[in-house]
Amino acid sequence: MKKHFYTFLLIILIPFVFYAGARTNKAISKKMIESFEKDLKITPEFRAIMNALKNKPFYEIFLNREVLKDHNNNYTYEIKTPSITNQKKTGRCWLYAALNTIRPYVAKKLNMDDFKFSTSYLFFWDKLEKANYFLEKVISKSNLDIRSIKFQKLLSSPIDDGGYWQGAVNLVKKYGAVPESAMPEVNSDENSSAMVRNITYVLRNYAYELKELKAKGLSSEELRKKKTTYLFNIYKMLVLHLGEPVKTFYFRYYKKDSKGKKYLTPYKKYTPQKFAKEFINDAFDNFIMFANWPARKYYKLYVWEGSSNSVEGSPLTFINLPMKEIKPMMIESIKNGVAVNFSSDVGKQMDRKRGIMNADLYKFEDIYGVEFNTDKKRNTLIKNINSTHAMVFTGLDVKDGKPLKWKVENSWGPKSGNNGFYAMYDNWVDLYVVRVVIDKRFVPQKYIKILQSKPIIIPETEPEK
Repeated sequence: MKKHFYTFLLIILIPFVFYAGARTNKAISKKMIESFEKDLKITPEFRAIMNALKNKPFYEIFLNREVLKDHNNNYTYEIKTPSITNQKKTGRCWLYAALNTIRPYVAKKLNMDDFKFSTSYLFFWDKLEKANYFLEKVISKSNLDIRSIKFQKLLSSPIDDGGYWQGAVNLVKKYGAVPESAMPEVNSDENSSAMVRNITYVLRNYAYELKELKAKGLSSEELRKKKTTYLFNIYKMLVLHLGEPVKTFYFRYYKKDSKGKKYLTPYKKYTPQKFAKEFINDAFDNFIMFANWPARKYYKLYVWEGSSNSVEGSPLTFINLPMKEIKPMMIESIKNGVAVNFSSDVGKQMDRKRGIMNADLYKFEDIYGVEFNTDKKRNTLIKNINSTHAMVFTGLDVKDGKPLKWKVENSWGPKSGNNGFYAMYDNWVDLYVVRVVIDKRFVPQKYIKILQSKPIIIPETEPEK
């Protein structure tokens, strides 16, 4: 009997013994914390850093003054640009950057010192197109379980503010463009959060209803009829927030006579499509997107599935190259007076007050005594480097025949950086610039040929990088 009792006790206790062992190995134990306390040496230097961080923001304390020592805002080559733009509390940087890329070209054509496109006009159509694209995806994927990863990803952000160069091109080609005066910005342009949140709420419910209707046996055509009624409601919500998109407007601009004297043209009536045809023409068609994603194969053409902002529009498409092969094209573009659109991980190594981006601006390893690996391939894969913001290169400073720093036109208003502009040092370009849009005139034929190759499709469930 006693023998059976001990056997029974052993059977009960063995799992607890193993669990305790597993818990000791996996969990933070008291012994582990005691070893941390013992190994951490609170030197006077360590305490000084700790006290500083308790009293002041990190980026105010540890700015590397060596970077500032030789800094200036002079450039070897500069492109004259109209006044700085301001996206305010929205994620429209991609739209501003795309329009700002061709803005100097349009301003020169119009003989205007300052010219701005209406982002409000294209913002309206971007939201409606995204809503339609979202509902179309719901119809095509209505057989998926609502809890599935693919369907949940679809629901995550139906009409967020973000976008890409190709998205701006899609909008201008379909809806044209208008000057800022034809459709000025309103509150929901400048602070879009409430509009986006409320429309997203409604769209997700429409997605649920479409799935329910599909389950009841409705055909795709019947679902699309229902979709049209849903889109009308989205259109109505957009009009309430942004106003009706302009259909016609009057515009005048400066021209030069045969003697070179400027005069104002008479007012002329335009539609957005007519305005775009006359002043933008095919300018957007002359650009090619390149990327520097070291984790993907170089010299290949990539298309990111599902990244368009409209059903019939072009998705994100790029040729992946080493940065050392992208830079010569950037240099030639700036030298010839053509601005360069780009995307980067803007929050890294940046002094917003002075308008400086330099990879050595903050010496994290010296401060923390912990390794901060800067390998771009590794960091793109583990989400340490992302595409977070689009801007425009409008200048270049050369030292000893090599790029020293690049002048950047931002869209954060004139109070940000150096009157709205930033100085991006070349070491920052290497680490944090991830996409660049180049005029075909400055692209060697060997890269243009890659455009004719069969693209590698990146699934929409996979990150672009």
